[in-house]
Amino acid sequence: MTQIDPTAIEQWQRGECERHRITRLLLGTWHSHLPKLLGWRPSPWSLLFGGLAWLFVAILTLWPIWSKLYDEASTLTWPQAILCSGVLSLMLLYKSAYDRVSGILRSRHRKRRIMHRLSAEMRGIIASLSPYIKRAKVEHQAELNNAIRQVLQCICRVAQIHVRDYEAMCIDATLWVFDDPGCEQMRVQQRTTSSRPVGTTVKSRELMAYYVAVSRNHRVIQDFLSDPHPFPKTGLSSQGTPPYRSILLIPLLDTISGTPNNCVGVVSIDSSQAYQFWPGAADDLVQKVSPYSAWLTVLLKLNNPNCLSYPEGRQS
Repeated sequence: MTQIDPTAIEQWQRGECERHRITRLLLGTWHSHLPKLLGWRPSPWSLLFGGLAWLFVAILTLWPIWSKLYDEASTLTWPQAILCSGVLSLMLLYKSAYDRVSGILRSRHRKRRIMHRLSAEMRGIIASLSPYIKRAKVEHQAELNNAIRQVLQCICRVAQIHVRDYEAMCIDATLWVFDDPGCEQMRVQQRTTSSRPVGTTVKSRELMAYYVAVSRNHRVIQDFLSDPHPFPKTGLSSQGTPPYRSILLIPLLDTISGTPNNCVGVVSIDSSQAYQFWPGAADDLVQKVSPYSAWLTVLLKLNNPNCLSYPEGRQS
């Protein structure tokens, strides 16, 4: 992998590589707000065909007026032509409003269904794992690994609900852990997708996740491919274009003893869409997944994991 400049890493950690605020506002509006407003994601082709659709609607609604204006044999009077155009406009507006409202109601129904499923799965995980908490860990490693995978899946579903990805088309989650006692390497322990490999090991200092663990604070990368940062803009399992654009990295801090003096891993929530977690730094999403992050930390601790330790009294 390409050698990363330590000075550039320090600048990235201090937030000096961030784009200008106005640039982030414009890109966030383009990638996040406009798709929610229009119902489709802006692109040259979608703008072209969307513009044609609106043009056809305008031609249809104004047809009585066009007919009166250009057809000398038309029997319509001007008030009648205007009235007909107004009625057609109201009919098309009603159809558009009906489609939008019914879409929102369907989304709410899907959201409720996913939330109920999420709650049921979490209750099931706790109930199935509780008999093994105080038993020998080696005997129940398979159950423990399955519980870790299920909790990571719950985190992914919370993120999908948060960004309205009800069809599970763009959000995935990955669990990174330290692969050696010195924390020189990190390994992908679990994923919520089978399309990307598990078990990949990478040098820690070549990963954003490592520096998030060092900082003890979550971090959002709004557009991995376009934002200025010192890391290679390629995938970890292949050198091609990665399948993600937005990334939210959350360190799993061991607070069981009362003070967060070590990190047992990092959860990476990524999206194939840029600016998926915009605006802000995803503080509300981090808060929503915090119970699952805490439970995931407890499960990892049962394995006596390699931990990144912090100096006593260090402030984040």
